[in-house]
Amino acid sequence: MPQKNTTGTGPAWSEGDTAYDPGTLRVGVVQQIDCLNGRPHQVWLRPAMGGREWTAFAWELQAPPTKQSATGGHRDHRGQAQGS
Repeated sequence: MPQKNTTGTGPAWSEGDTAYDPGTLRVGVVQQIDCLNGRPHQVWLRPAMGGREWTAFAWELQAPPTKQSATGGHRDHRGQAQGS
């Protein structure tokens, strides 16, 4: 999982990392990172199972959701997690 970098600008992404792009609601593998003024700016991603690449701003990417959080887990009618 990407770690927060020392400049406080968010996760430090590397090629091969898996990242979630909230702008497109997609998870992809980082292919290339373009920098502007020495800071990550634009990131090229591709779907893990192949497909068309897309770009996103580095600061908008997030760690991919866990399988349980991606599906919402089991919740009762009030939205509370079951067993809590």
